[in-house]
Amino acid sequence: MINQSIGGTLFIDEAYTLVKAGDNSGSDFGKEAIDTLLKRMEDDRGKFIVIAAGYTEDMEKFLESNVGLKSRFTKFILFEDYTPDELVSIAVNIFKSKDLVMAAETMVKLKIYFNERYRQRDKTFSNARMVRNIAEAAMKRHLLRLVEIPTENITDEISKTITHEDIIELAPIVSKKHVRVEGDQALLEQHLKELESLTGLGEVKKATEKLISSLKIAKMREERGLKVIKKNLHVVFMGNPGTGKTTVARLLSKVYKELGLLEKGHLVEVDRSSLVAGYQGQTAQKTEDVIKKALGGTLFIDEAYTLSRGSNDFGQEAIDTLLKRMEDYSDQLVVIVAGYPNEMRNFLDSNPGLQSRFTNFFMFEDYTPDEMINITKVLAEKSGYKLDETAVDHLQGVFQEIYENRDGNFGNARTVRNVLYKAIGNQEERILTLSNLSDEDLVKITVEDVQNLEI
Repeated sequence: MINQSIGGTLFIDEAYTLVKAGDNSGSDFGKEAIDTLLKRMEDDRGKFIVIAAGYTEDMEKFLESNVGLKSRFTKFILFEDYTPDELVSIAVNIFKSKDLVMAAETMVKLKIYFNERYRQRDKTFSNARMVRNIAEAAMKRHLLRLVEIPTENITDEISKTITHEDIIELAPIVSKKHVRVEGDQALLEQHLKELESLTGLGEVKKATEKLISSLKIAKMREERGLKVIKKNLHVVFMGNPGTGKTTVARLLSKVYKELGLLEKGHLVEVDRSSLVAGYQGQTAQKTEDVIKKALGGTLFIDEAYTLSRGSNDFGQEAIDTLLKRMEDYSDQLVVIVAGYPNEMRNFLDSNPGLQSRFTNFFMFEDYTPDEMINITKVLAEKSGYKLDETAVDHLQGVFQEIYENRDGNFGNARTVRNVLYKAIGNQEERILTLSNLSDEDLVKITVEDVQNLEI
């Protein structure tokens, strides 16, 4: 690229992306590009010009990341955002280039719209690009509008005038009528029984019961015309892996549906990779797309604390988008964030907006040895196996030892599942040596199968 620029100018847009935020290891290939660029700027001084461009704050950090950059780039041009008047002028010129004009009333309304966008602008404010997109869409709508007008009624003025009808951003906002969706009482009881039947999770069941009781009372007050304090439905799940967080999230979303609080009651399960993109501005759109899929149901964000890695991380963009949409879609969306207890506390402490929106906390405790035995029996039965008493007695000791020596890698139900699968593997190897296998031989897991599991 540099060789092609000799005798001219090399323009590097979003130059700050060459510096990987928080990475001082030198493993990012962007650093190699910077080193090559600096050397050629010195070796071929006077033979080509380099212009580096990007967001103001990010470019300042980009220059501070390398002493060589500061010494090579000594001229700075600040491109300020276009004012509302300038944005209107850009729109006028775009239409003029297509032999079109804006109606006076339309211009006034467009100025008001741009004024509001200007007040609310952030890093994603796209200035002339925004105007161009609005103008191009308006010209398409203008043509479609003309098609619906009888030919004899189309005057030269009508054919060349952009009205507020053509600019979708100026269309009046039609508020969606809120329809109260009634739930199914039988299904509600079924979901609650299913929740109650889950092994362990004593604290979670208490917290769920308290929340649902509160929601039932609120619904009763509303039906009787009494004032109702709006309940916060968003929840924080804190616990180690394998403690049933996803299962409970799915059931809770169904419960909300049958209480008439959510229309669909489906669960959209995501993690950081589903929300965060690799480039500036892409994360917001990626998060928006996920949120739209979750509308009418519940968005479950596992390991949510990974979104908070400092101000320079794109995860912050996902958090900002999420917080805004939680407010905008307060009647259409429930968000559940989950992760390790300490990490989730730090995550919530990192942003006041998170603290105010998440006020319900469910603590998922590790399964006890007795609960792990119960889970083993349930999983075995679902898979078509049965543990005899000798196997159960031995596994009691195995799970006791695992529980007492558990650390951050303790997988709870996942550990139980791994133990069972190894036992099944041992059973298959054992019965292969037997002849005239009975159905009981094929189903039964004995103490011999649960020994030497190498967990």
